[in-house]
Amino acid sequence: MSTIDEKTIIEALSGLKHPQTGQDIISGDIVQGITIRDGNVGFLLAVHPDIAEAFEDIRLACEERIRALPGVLSATVVLTAHQSAPSLSSSGTSSGGSAKGKPPPDETIPEVFTRIKSVIAVASGKGGVGKSTVAVNLAAALAQMQGEDGQSFKIGLLDADIYGPSLPKLLNVTEKPELDETKKIYPIERFGMQTMSIGYMVQEAQAMVWRGPMVQGALLQMLNDVAWPELDILVLDLPPGTGDIQLTIAQKIPVTGALVVTTPQNLAVADVRRSINMFDKTKTPVIGILENMAWMSGPNGERLHPFGTGGGESIAAETLNPFLGGLVLDPALQEAADAGQPVITYAPDSLAAGVFVELAQTVTAAVKDLTP
Repeated sequence: MSTIDEKTIIEALSGLKHPQTGQDIISGDIVQGITIRDGNVGFLLAVHPDIAEAFEDIRLACEERIRALPGVLSATVVLTAHQSAPSLSSSGTSSGGSAKGKPPPDETIPEVFTRIKSVIAVASGKGGVGKSTVAVNLAAALAQMQGEDGQSFKIGLLDADIYGPSLPKLLNVTEKPELDETKKIYPIERFGMQTMSIGYMVQEAQAMVWRGPMVQGALLQMLNDVAWPELDILVLDLPPGTGDIQLTIAQKIPVTGALVVTTPQNLAVADVRRSINMFDKTKTPVIGILENMAWMSGPNGERLHPFGTGGGESIAAETLNPFLGGLVLDPALQEAADAGQPVITYAPDSLAAGVFVELAQTVTAAVKDLTP
């Protein structure tokens, strides 16, 4: 198979022109974030939102040209708004003589949510607290539960951390998603869950050097251009912080409730406080606060607290949110993650597995209360 590289891709695209200015899309810095993985190519077209519709033909032409290159197995091109361009009339004033204000943000809810009953966001505000591990194991535990009709819950898991996706490792996904006849991406099924991550489509060591609007576009791509089936619950694994991804979610994703993960230390609790404040401002209900790495079992069966105590309980009391208890530092949880499995399938009798079964029961009860 022929080797495909970034230079070849750029050469193939260099003749395509901006539909309004006629400028080459390469020299105009419109093509960004090129990724290549085993013959699968993806990149972004960063354009102003008010000309995005005019760029759809260019997007399709890009995919066609790249797919025609020797060595290319698939091509996925994302059209993402970079910033708002002034309209032709914005340089003047309105009939009343005052300058026009900025347009309101686009808060259109993606059509995919007509097939998804509920959305649970797993957040922390801080990296390194085990949020992705919680999201994966919660989703897996939910997938083993049954509804009132006796049928298993239909669960989806979306890795919304564009810069540091975790699902490929946590679920041992090495294949690239396939496309259906309409060019939508099939989610990858693992352990009864329908899953998607930007990490499925880029090389493991690929640096995701994308600006904020590009990150937002990638998230919406994983919603709009993925062939999600009907789901009872979609679990969103959020990135750390309260930035662009969180803003996009607040504007465009109907989150049913949020699960906030912390560790006992004061530093983690401070960041969690900011995350909870963000949910308060966006009127997103907080289902509760889970304290990860809360304790470990000692040689005589006693509970040891290597990272201190009380962090999760104190922030829950301060913010008037439920405290959902602590997650044990269980070696089975680390071994399951390294094996690319949820702990409830890797070690179903472990302490950690029991915690996630109880957590799934709590979440489903909360979803029932929060869903009209």
